[in-house]
Amino acid sequence: MSRSRSVSGSTAGEPLGLGSLAPSAQLARSSGFDAEVRTTLAGPTWQGIVELADELDAPVIVIGSRGLSGVKEIVEGSVSHQVAEHAGRPVLIVPPPHDTH
Repeated sequence: MSRSRSVSGSTAGEPLGLGSLAPSAQLARSSGFDAEVRTTLAGPTWQGIVELADELDAPVIVIGSRGLSGVKEIVEGSVSHQVAEHAGRPVLIVPPPHDTH
C-alpha cells in the first residue's frame, strides 16, 4: 500500500515557525508518510495551503483547528475554514486536544 504525501505549511504571518512544524513532519515520517515542511511568504495563509495542495495534487488536506468560536473566530478568522471553502479537494479539520486537567 502506498502512502500519501503529508505536508505541513505555514506563512510568515503565522505564529508557527519552522521549528514548531518539524515534530509534526517527523511524526508523519515515523508513521510511514513522506513529509516535509514548506513556507510561503505571499498571500493569506489559507491561499498558500490550497496552492501547495494543488501543486502537489494532494488527495486530501489535513489541517488543525485552534478551536476558536463565536466572536473570536469572526474577528481573527479561521484558516481551516477558508481552506475547506476554497480547496478543490477533501479537507479534514482536526480539532485541538481537550484539556485533561
